[in-house]
Amino acid sequence: MGNKRGVSFCLAVLAVLSLFLTSDRVCAGNPQTIAIFPFEVLSQDDEAFLGKGLTRMVCSRVGDTGEIQVQCRRKSLKDSNIEIVPGMLETLAGENAFSGINFLVKGSLTIMGATISTDAELIDLNKGRVVCYFHESGTSREDILRHAAVISEKIKAVVLGGAVPAARPETFGSTGAAPLVNEVEKSPGGIAANQLSKPEVPVSVSKAPVSVDPVFRSRTFNTEFTGLGSGDVDGDGHADIVLIDEHSLNLFSLQNGTLVKKGQFKGKRYKSFKAVDVADVNRNGKAEIFVTCVDRKAGVCSFVLEWSQGAFKTIVKESDWYFRVVSIDGEKRLFGQQGGYSELFSGGVCSLAWDGAGFEKAGAVSLPPKVDIFSFAKGDLLGAGAEQTLWLDDQGKLTLSRSAVQAEWSNSSSFGSTPFFLGEKAGQASEDQQRHYINTRMAVADLDQDGRNEAIVVHNRDLSKGFLNRFRKFTAGSIKCLAWNASGMRTLWETAQVDGYIADWALEDLDNDGRVELIYCMTRDKGTLLNKKRSVVAVEKL
Repeated sequence: MGNKRGVSFCLAVLAVLSLFLTSDRVCAGNPQTIAIFPFEVLSQDDEAFLGKGLTRMVCSRVGDTGEIQVQCRRKSLKDSNIEIVPGMLETLAGENAFSGINFLVKGSLTIMGATISTDAELIDLNKGRVVCYFHESGTSREDILRHAAVISEKIKAVVLGGAVPAARPETFGSTGAAPLVNEVEKSPGGIAANQLSKPEVPVSVSKAPVSVDPVFRSRTFNTEFTGLGSGDVDGDGHADIVLIDEHSLNLFSLQNGTLVKKGQFKGKRYKSFKAVDVADVNRNGKAEIFVTCVDRKAGVCSFVLEWSQGAFKTIVKESDWYFRVVSIDGEKRLFGQQGGYSELFSGGVCSLAWDGAGFEKAGAVSLPPKVDIFSFAKGDLLGAGAEQTLWLDDQGKLTLSRSAVQAEWSNSSSFGSTPFFLGEKAGQASEDQQRHYINTRMAVADLDQDGRNEAIVVHNRDLSKGFLNRFRKFTAGSIKCLAWNASGMRTLWETAQVDGYIADWALEDLDNDGRVELIYCMTRDKGTLLNKKRSVVAVEKL
């Protein structure tokens, strides 16, 4: 009996002591309060319930110890007409709805094919900025449970004074989930990495790039990006990403799993940016930015920028060249085609070179008739030891030619082109416009290092299939890798389809690990009076 009383007394003392210590720990400082907003779901299907479930799990897990007070908001920042931009956070901190709030959490759940990506931002209202980004990737919906647990623990660690979790930029936000290639190898008829060196290309198609690592997805930009380029713009030894919309150019770098803005160039409202290319053509250690631009009369007024002392410097103004950089045998080469007066183009495509003051014609390029500056790639796809031309016609159909007059293969269906076009004049009726659509970028490269080149092309699904000159409505887009076999060009792999269309893309080794990344920009919504244009940048490691 005495022993029982002694045990009971000890347990009571321990309970009181534990309560005292816990209370002291919580009350030692003012408890932190977090407002967690609903996670946005970016998916081809309606899976909003997954976002609701993820939000509730994060709310409960962040507040499970009682050390952090959690407000689980029902309306998103977007639905509340709140945009996280410089100056806005200071305003929010003074509003009654955010009184006593120390941190905000916002995020998104991206579902693309077999890839699940969860991204979140922890915003410190007192500091007026994002203090930490969180990225988790997986290959099934079950991974969302793990994402909620991992992100919640990281949020608690940061808010309670712990170390900021180390980023893993080499996998662009991976938490160690198995690469998608494992799923490809397990699936019936999938293409394993060791199968790509076989002489014949299998008929089956992988629905993700071979040996792809988990996918990076940027935040959603409320604009319609029309072009993307990549190269070492500032000369620091790391590749940057350049994005344009109709009137502005933005320079980003990918740092610790997020896009960091380095600079911006604003154009005139009466001029439209149509395409962007990046390459160090003048060999000064910094890649130039070539912007194809037109005015309200459809006249060409292109220009070239270079980064100098933390700002953009215009080194070429009011050029009459349409620009395009094409990678041939691993070397970026600059090409151009001059604008005409009565016609959009004057003369054929030429190679361009730096002459010390500008970029001038260095030689003509042999291309099939009517192939313009935005419609071709060069390389040996046949394994013939000679260069061929891969090109798109005005309906988006793909052709491989041995020479300017000899076609080796042609595709019967359209690859869709883009919604962007040349020829529009201010004040001109739509039916009188000379619309010339800008085809998607193509490239020829040996991606799997087996000694044989592959072709990388965009397939945007257009409802009109390229037959209607004044109508483009895109339902989905993807990037395909094609290779030659005895019967023609066959698809090796294809990225997961995205809603809308893919505007532009690039191949670049962003993290200097010797492996190139596939960088592409997708537009989900063209924009109407009721909703904004939305673009997202994606990175996949090949």
